[in-house]
Amino acid sequence: MGQHTVERGQHFIAIKPFASPFEQEIHSLPLNHQANFPQTADEALEDLARVLSRAMRRRDAVTGGLQYTCFLHSLPRGDEHADCAPSRH
Repeated sequence: MGQHTVERGQHFIAIKPFASPFEQEIHSLPLNHQANFPQTADEALEDLARVLSRAMRRRDAVTGGLQYTCFLHSLPRGDEHADCAPSRH
């Protein structure tokens, strides 16, 4: 795993961003292009759950269990946003 990798699965990776504004910040990202989160396959969602669980346990071991906020970035709803899919990840 790379220097900034916290956890890696088949479909998702959790990383510690370089120079992030918050010391405990972790990003979970898809390894393949996926613009619309509700369309994520069940197998990939199970992988995301494993990656998040392991990443949060590692984070808690280091920080002592601080509270955290989770943001989900996905393609906006509505047909008028369908042309945005190639640029969303």
